[in-house]
Amino acid sequence: MRLLHLIPAGLAIALSASCGDIDAGGPSAPEPQAGQEYFPLAVGNSWRMVRSGSGVADSLEYTISGGSKTVVERITTHSEGFELFVVTTLGADTLHFETGDVPQDPYTRTEFIHSTNTLIEAFSDTISTSPTWTAPLPLTAGDTWIFSTKPVEIEATAVTVEGFYDTPAGAFSNVLEIEAQWAPDSTSERTVNRFNAPDVGQVAVHDRMTSDAGGDSYDIVDVLRAYSTN
Repeated sequence: MRLLHLIPAGLAIALSASCGDIDAGGPSAPEPQAGQEYFPLAVGNSWRMVRSGSGVADSLEYTISGGSKTVVERITTHSEGFELFVVTTLGADTLHFETGDVPQDPYTRTEFIHSTNTLIEAFSDTISTSPTWTAPLPLTAGDTWIFSTKPVEIEATAVTVEGFYDTPAGAFSNVLEIEAQWAPDSTSERTVNRFNAPDVGQVAVHDRMTSDAGGDSYDIVDVLRAYSTN
């Protein structure tokens, strides 16, 4: 197991040695790893997701349906000189209450992603020096790292790099699962599991938030229904 501390300011990465057993017959086989191929970024790549789940808002229970499309639109440059992929997501959801359906306003999210063979990180713009999320590469099962989305600290763990996930777009093997846990505050906790397949990218996201009695909560899953990668 490795513990990797990612410090957004300067992005210092401290890697401890991997744990492994050596038997009498020699060293154990290398652990499977997940690298850049799990985050394929090329202009024109796109992913369509379908959403389902349930939740509670203002003490009212609901189910949710929706969808989104993510596209790698272009390449730009960060103010510090490194390359960024501009990735835009467009989506819309509908909440289904007993009293009727409530369409939500469509949303747009743009990320600026920097990718190398040792690190992938996302920024909210081309001048920020603090990533919104980051992951060291390559990853092996059990790796953990910490990053901060002010004012919240997030701990991420590579749960497996040999997973399986079945989606409307196909069944995928050797799936990387990353679990991110938000440091709990006094009223709520949030956990997000992301599933990425080699040469495909993200195939599913499981996002859930629980809160104290009377508070809002949700359990939402996005799964891949179509994709195009170069």
